[in-house]
Parts: sequence; C-alpha cells; structure tokens
Amino acid sequence: MLPLGSGGRFYSSGTLDYLYFVRTDSQRRFTGSAIAGLAFKGASTEATLEEAYATTYGRPNYQVDQRVFQTTEGTTGLLGRHLFGAVSLVLKGFRRHSVTPSIDYLGTDLGQALTIDDYGAGSELRFRLSVKSAFVVDGGMQWSRYPLQPLRDSDRQLLTAGFRTEQSALVSGHLMLGQRWYTPTAEGATTQQIFYADIDETLNLTPRTRFGVAYLRDIVDSVFLPEGGTPTNRSEALTVRIEKEFTHRIDLWLFGCRICNRSDGVIIIDVPD
Repeated sequence: MLPLGSGGRFYSSGTLDYLYFVRTDSQRRFTGSAIAGLAFKGASTEATLEEAYATTYGRPNYQVDQRVFQTTEGTTGLLGRHLFGAVSLVLKGFRRHSVTPSIDYLGTDLGQALTIDDYGAGSELRFRLSVKSAFVVDGGMQWSRYPLQPLRDSDRQLLTAGFRTEQSALVSGHLMLGQRWYTPTAEGATTQQIFYADIDETLNLTPRTRFGVAYLRDIVDSVFLPEGGTPTNRSEALTVRIEKEFTHRIDLWLFGCRICNRSDGVIIIDVPD
C-alpha cells in the first residue's frame, strides 16, 4: 500500500498457487491472481478504481463436472458522494473478460459457452437510518456478450430496494428485493421477468457465535443451449450456517445449502458412450 497525497492510496496484492496431483500429471496446474487499485476517501466523497486478473482451474459451475482452465480480467469502479443529511449516492461500473479454451462437454463447447465479455453500470441511493443501518434503492444494467456464440447475448436490468446493516450490528448483512429483467438480443426472443431476492443476514449471538441465513433468487446463464427458450436457468439457493470461534486460531463452520435450478427449455446432452 502506498499513500498518495491527502486521502489517496495505491494498493496491490497477488497470489501464486500450484495444484498438485500425485498420480495424475495432466491435472497439475499453476494458478494465481493479482489486483491493483487506486482509492480515495475524503470528507464527503470516496472513490476506487481496481484492475484484477486471475487464472483458475476447477469446476466453473454446478453444471460442469470437470476441471476447466479459465482466465479472467476485469476492471471495477465506484464513486460515492454524501449529498445531504442522511442521503448519499453511489455510482458503480465494471467490465469483465473471461476466456475458456475449447472443450467438448456432453455435446457443448465450453469455449463458446464460457468465453464472455460483461459490462455493467448502476447506482445506489442510500438513506441512513442509524449509525449501523441504511435503507437502499439499487438499480443497474448489465450487457453480456459471447464473442464465440452471439446467440447467447443478452441485456439485463435490475431494480431492488431493501436494507443494509454494518458487520458490528446485532443482525448484519443485507436484504434486497426487487425485479429482474432478462432480454436476449436474438431476433424474436422475448423478455423474461422474475421476482429477485438477495438476502444474507447474520445474527451475532455472541462475539464468537454467529448464525446466518442466505437466499438468492435470480436468472442465471446456462452452459447448455435448450431446445427453444433462452440459455438460462431460474435459480434459487438457500444456505443456513453456524459459525463458532473457539480461539483466535480455531473456528468451526457448519452449513447446509439447497440449490434449485429450472431450465427455460428442454436440454439434450450428448453422452460419450
């Protein structure tokens, strides 16, 4: 970290990992990540601009049951401004470029399905209710483009409202509810709508004991192309967790998760045998 004038700083970090399989040479890989950014925090204004790069080797999502090497590079930016009284405004944006090599998986080319350019922009209006809580109205746009398979291209809109609380509050986290719109760019395709929910709340029972519940409902991209419909799933994920800190070196986490995904159309897979 390097200070830059009054309120500014430059920061960077990185990791280098080696995945080693004793008996399977083909699965051994170097992976790593690096980030660098500029941050400023003043009396009424804060801003960050961050660049990130990462290489991974693992399952990209629940639909793919094999390890895939991927490279992701992206930029995120945020500008926050206190307007008046308890009201503040946050503007945010991002770009992300992900590349996956061509691999045949059950009749689907993962290079076409997982090589993607994402762009997004949004704003968040916050009304502070107390020192540790705020009412939030959040909206944004996302443009997803698949350079190797343009029929997957889509535009998304999201409008939500809810509450956010600081980590030190008795109940910390966020509860955001709203509406998601998914619009394919392919000619003749229709817009999908879904009730959107993003809830992640933690009850801090004691300084060392926490109970948490998370629920996410959204439209997500599917690796497989359906027979009719859009290449998406309607996804719901419910997670319950208990966290217990015994000492400053020993923690116990217990959690369970239920995920339900429904395809927008019938999927046909090509089984190797």
